[in-house]
Amino acid sequence: MSTDAAPSADQDGRQAFTDALRELLTNLPGQGLHEMWWVDESFEAWPLDEPAVLEALSRWSRVPGRRLHIVGSDFELTARRHPRFAAWRRDRAHVTEAWRPLPTERTDLPVRLLAGDRGVELLDRVHWHWRRVDDRATLVNLMSSTADLLHRCESAWPITTLGL
Repeated sequence: MSTDAAPSADQDGRQAFTDALRELLTNLPGQGLHEMWWVDESFEAWPLDEPAVLEALSRWSRVPGRRLHIVGSDFELTARRHPRFAAWRRDRAHVTEAWRPLPTERTDLPVRLLAGDRGVELLDRVHWHWRRVDDRATLVNLMSSTADLLHRCESAWPITTLGL
């Protein structure tokens, strides 16, 4: 798939960042992509409620063995901001798992989407400085740091809330 930007080139702007996420999510890599990793505090700038994104995620999730790992801090805000995605996730509980840092590990989460041989990473939240990533070594490093982060997390965002 071609993009207008050079591979791994740093870029600026919230809208451009959201557009890059949308582009990656609506053009998910083919059969070889079994896992995706999403990391963000609340997924505020992500286009998760857009019909094209949800349709692409639905197509991707239909293949057996797919897994979407979501690491965040404020899933209540995520659910309020992206109600269609929250419903999509509820209906596909077999494909998704959500995690949050342990209370003793509360730090600023990185912002990244890792999908097979491609990714998008926000480098500076204040100035919306970000990059597309398709370099294998960089992706391996990002996956490694994400896996390390997961070791300091607990399960979060239950599909149903138990109550009396």
